[in-house]
Amino acid sequence: METEAGGSSNPARGRKRPPSPPGDDEEPSESTPSDDDDEWSVSDNDNQASITSVRDCSTKCRCGPMFLLQFIDINIAGYHHARPGPARIFGFVAARDKVQPLRNYVYKRDIRNCEAVSVKQNTGMARLSLRSPIRVISMVSHALIEFELCVQTEGRPDDEPKGDCLIEGCTEFTNFLASKSYIEHRRLYGYNCALDVKLAVLINAIEARIDVKVLRLGAIANGINLKVYAKTSGFREVIRLFEGAAPKPGDVMCFVVAVETYNYLDLYIEGSPGDSAVLEQKKQARSSWKCSFGSGYHCSDEQVAELGNFGEVLVNVNWKSYRKRQS
Repeated sequence: METEAGGSSNPARGRKRPPSPPGDDEEPSESTPSDDDDEWSVSDNDNQASITSVRDCSTKCRCGPMFLLQFIDINIAGYHHARPGPARIFGFVAARDKVQPLRNYVYKRDIRNCEAVSVKQNTGMARLSLRSPIRVISMVSHALIEFELCVQTEGRPDDEPKGDCLIEGCTEFTNFLASKSYIEHRRLYGYNCALDVKLAVLINAIEARIDVKVLRLGAIANGINLKVYAKTSGFREVIRLFEGAAPKPGDVMCFVVAVETYNYLDLYIEGSPGDSAVLEQKKQARSSWKCSFGSGYHCSDEQVAELGNFGEVLVNVNWKSYRKRQS
């Protein structure tokens, strides 16, 4: 069987974030809370929630920090897409670690639910829409990454496969016990294309489990789209948790993000007109909310994200470590 994704709080007054660790090709930067919406590629019309923080557990707690792997982006690269229109991708990308030997998916689509992606003609680049893993990915020394991606084809007999393999294989991502968290880029080569992978290796980290429940939706003629984005531990990179049509009221979307201990999870949620809205409506009408959550070994924090005419959602963040200290 393979895995599939799907306390009280105290305000942190006067608390500063530690400096952001540098990536493999970026200069270090200060990681103080920012109101610069360009970082999220959003409008200026947003609701700012105050920084919140949860307590650590009692002195008897045996929770310990973990070395964790956080996927940020995966792109197909160098693919020659000769057919008109978007490429229809299906397949999977998954990780295995020592917490559980089963596949922990970060991308999974079957041929009946393939993803239509636009391919840049000059670079053969196409960004995949990742899904949240069922739990954080442990990387004490290494993690095994498996992948098999195909593109849908037509015009073949019914008894033949309906897709061509783009890339498949497995590789180990190795942690050399670095002293600071960092961003890394990996290129995985295949016969028909490559995969460009951007990931964060987080030292002394824990799991943030994020539940986003739709409380109400506004009466918008063209429907409502939602974006749910995250940033972790002071890094600038945006983790796209969800982009698409808003779920029905009462539905809950669940996500998992790795966060350094004594650092922050930044969340951004945006409501906007649905895909059928005219271009001018999409440019003018949107409402957003953002909040920073201080990490802790346990406990939870809950906030209501007000999205103006587009509705409101309930955000619940729960913290967990899978590692226990030796007594």
